[in-house]
Amino acid sequence: YISLVITLFFVVFIYMTGRPGIIIFGEEMKMAEQMIGLFNLFTLFFITVVFLLFFKRDNVLFQKAIIEQKKLIQERIDADIKNPADVISWSELRKKYYDQ
Repeated sequence: YISLVITLFFVVFIYMTGRPGIIIFGEEMKMAEQMIGLFNLFTLFFITVVFLLFFKRDNVLFQKAIIEQKKLIQERIDADIKNPADVISWSELRKKYYDQ
């Protein structure tokens, strides 16, 4: 449904390009249309910047949480291994903690 609406919008837009519209704008309306267009562009730019900043912040917090989890898992593995020569046990413990 949404793709049909978007497609029809662009079909009508392409069809009406270069043709006179029903409403005739004067010079004052053309100037106001330009100002409103610039305002809309600035608003979209501002919303995009705010969204990207929040996304970046959340991404950084998520990466920090993952690093903390990795450190915690490594500490658990190190605490469970008493003998460094016990490689098989170490790999099983690592698999056990990472599969949780």
